[in-house]
Amino acid sequence: MPEANRTLGLAPPRVCLRRNARSANDRAVMEFASDFSDEGAVFVALGANLPSDGISPEIMVRRAAEALIASHGGGRLSPIFRTAPVDCPPGSPDFVNAVVALPARPGSSPEALHRELLALETAAGRPTVDARAKNAPRPLDLDLLAYGTERRTDAALTIPHPRCHERRFVLEPWAALAPEFEIPGRGKVSELLQALPRG
Repeated sequence: MPEANRTLGLAPPRVCLRRNARSANDRAVMEFASDFSDEGAVFVALGANLPSDGISPEIMVRRAAEALIASHGGGRLSPIFRTAPVDCPPGSPDFVNAVVALPARPGSSPEALHRELLALETAAGRPTVDARAKNAPRPLDLDLLAYGTERRTDAALTIPHPRCHERRFVLEPWAALAPEFEIPGRGKVSELLQALPRG
């Protein structure tokens, strides 16, 4: 069983996926007017356990979060946790994990956000979906956890994420942002976290 998650205790600074991607005038708003329990809240899990072009996993996660916050006009990043790998090849490094809360963009969709997440992963150096080894170490992993009350069940996208309610490394940072958020068909984030066995 994986060891208990350890928060890194770092506040989310202004970051971007690649240096000089935006000027200082494009600083992202780190919060928006929501308690994240309403139907318009969007949640994305972020993880990494490999450096990329000299960028540490922690910084890569922060830069990905800022890119999403900037593209959505606001948002908030959870504390970042360090966690043991789950269902990964032997010898895989520990992960850093977090969750970012975003407002849903008017006129957008879960599918559009999913494409944005895949593009960010590719920009970070992760192989495309077809070329990935299952659960291999990665410089960036982005999963769409929930998109308000929307549901999808198809080959390209399933929301809510089909295993989010089983994963402590997802629920712990999520609960730091939105303990009262009701995952469609699953229950409240805080209650799902409390129900998980400790290992």
